Amino acid sequence: MPLPLIEAMRGKGIPMGQVYGATETGPYATNLRAAEAAAKAGSAGQVALHCEIRIIGTDDRDLTAGEAGEILIRGGNLFLEYWRNEAATRDALRGGWHYTGDIGYFDEDGYMFLVDRKKEMIIVGGFNVYPREIDEVLTNHASVAEAAAVGAEVAEAAVDA
Repeated sequence: MPLPLIEAMRGKGIPMGQVYGATETGPYATNLRAAEAAAKAGSAGQVALHCEIRIIGTDDRDLTAGEAGEILIRGGNLFLEYWRNEAATRDALRGGWHYTGDIGYFDEDGYMFLVDRKKEMIIVGGFNVYPREIDEVLTNHASVAEAAAVGAEVAEAAVDA
């Protein structure tokens, strides 16, 4: 959940917690209690009791606190397969882990933070840039009311020498 929304709700005295999950991880994989929300604003919470989570890099190695990578989930809560789609099932379920396609990291206290979707990442000059980061920079500017970064494929134009 975007920090400005969390802060607006807190400013109105509305207690909020958060969970993270997907249809494939029904019902959820992390939990942030309302009592922890102020101290860990922007976090999706800690790993739920019924599952395990790993954050891996592009080389499939486990990452340490603060390093962003793909979120993998394992547990009895996972889906069994995509209906009539063996290829998608093989891609998403490997070695007992669900490869979510979400990018996130754990902080030093074991709270997970979402960064963006793997397929939305833009590589610029060797750096990973996520549309959510662009959105946050734009919406924090006083002259911008709303913003949304959207990816678009651009064909390289031929250059005449």
